[in-house]
Formats: sequence, structure tokens, C-alpha cells
Amino acid sequence: MGMDGLDERVFSTVRKVCAHDGDAWWLYLAECRACGQSWMVAQEGWIFDNHFLKRLDPIEVHKIVQEQLWPSDFLTYERVLSVGRRLSQPCGFFELLTPSLVYAVEELQKKRRTITVGEVAYLTGISPEGAAYLLSLPFPAPMPEDWDQWCDEVERLGLKAKLGDDGLRPRMKMPKRRRSFWDRVCGR
Repeated sequence: MGMDGLDERVFSTVRKVCAHDGDAWWLYLAECRACGQSWMVAQEGWIFDNHFLKRLDPIEVHKIVQEQLWPSDFLTYERVLSVGRRLSQPCGFFELLTPSLVYAVEELQKKRRTITVGEVAYLTGISPEGAAYLLSLPFPAPMPEDWDQWCDEVERLGLKAKLGDDGLRPRMKMPKRRRSFWDRVCGR
């Protein structure tokens, strides 16, 4: 999905039945207005900027609505990112101290304190050095209006990232871009 409006067209036929009322703020139950099919939807907007859907049977829907028992597929943010990594390509980031990355790493670390640098690097699509740097930051991360002040505090604590050649951005290994259909046709 993306800038062609496909996601808006698809989700215009879907109504939200209920949201997960616990820690899984990205998760909700939806139903298609056209065919009545129920879906569990994980809306991930920090790393993959995608929606991940799982078709549900009536028994699963009943358990969600009546008992708040959700299938485990998307119950943790780590699981959502794992699915995203298998099915999609993470966004490329030019700055390590971008809210999307910082919030994603904070969420991963909050739920599993023992998460490794390698796991964070894989799930977010950044270098192990970048993941190690983000894992070293003081959490909780700030709300957007306090972002600049928090970045200053990070620098004051001596946690400044190793700067790239341009002196502005931490060095990061960018993920290889998948070749599009037109790239292959044009031989790029």
C-alpha cells in the first residue's frame, strides 16, 4: 500500500469493531462492510509504515469481543516487526535520533529488557552500531514537543552518536533498496 491511495480504498470498506484495550495499542479488530469478513489488524507506522492483517474465524472474533482473548500473532510489537521483516522492507532512516526509531526501540526494550543489539538491528533494519547506540539512550523518550530538549540531554550525557563524513548524521548502513519492476525493465 502507499501513495497510490490503495490503503484508503481498502480501509474505506472496513469498520473498526474494537481496539485492544491493553498494551497492544497498534492492534484492533475490524470487519469488512462488503463481505462481513473479520480481520485482526496491526497498524505499524514507525518502521514499516504498513498494516498487517490476519483473517479471523467466528470463534476467534467471539473470543476477542466477549473475553478480550486475542490471537498471539500481533500481540507484541516485536512480533509485528518480525512479520513486517518477513513480508516487507523497513523504511530507510537518515537520522538515528528520529522519533520513529527511538520510540520503536523503546517499545522493544520495554517489553523485553534482554533484547539483543542484533535483534534490534534486524527488526528495525538499521546497523548493529546504530542499534547499540539507540539501546544506550535514556528512556523514556519524550513527547514530540520535548524532542529537542531530550536530544540535548543525550548529547550532554556523552551519548552522541559517531558522526558521518558530513558531520551531521550518525553513520548508518542503509538497507539495500529492492529493485522495482521499472528498475528491472530499464536495466537499472
